[in-house]
Amino acid sequence: MTRTIFITGSTSGSGLATARLFCPRGLERDGFSLAFLSVVLVFGLVFSGIAVSLLVRDTSVRDGLVTATAMGTVSPALRAENQRIERVISNYRNYRYAAAAIVLIALLAIALGSQAWLHGLAAGLLALPQLK
Repeated sequence: MTRTIFITGSTSGSGLATARLFCPRGLERDGFSLAFLSVVLVFGLVFSGIAVSLLVRDTSVRDGLVTATAMGTVSPALRAENQRIERVISNYRNYRYAAAAIVLIALLAIALGSQAWLHGLAAGLLALPQLK
């Protein structure tokens, strides 16, 4: 019987000590671990790109609002910002549907699949909401 253990932080400290305790011959990476790692890395890169674009865009929005306030033309700038926020809020329902679809796919993969890599992929997808 093969047993699998999922250890995070196995490169140093208590994670490394735990890994050495369970795997004295070295760490073995199975399909679950590789699939989980793949999902986390891909979405980490995607979310990082989104964060950078928001930081760049928000800087120009802030500068525009500050300039409009200094010039006394606050109303048009606030209207434009209000319209932008309205678009974000109107798309929120789509984001919820997409999240529900991802969770449903992950649960189906766990329920119907028997391969370790498929379970790792599903676990990675289910961990996404925790990346707030």
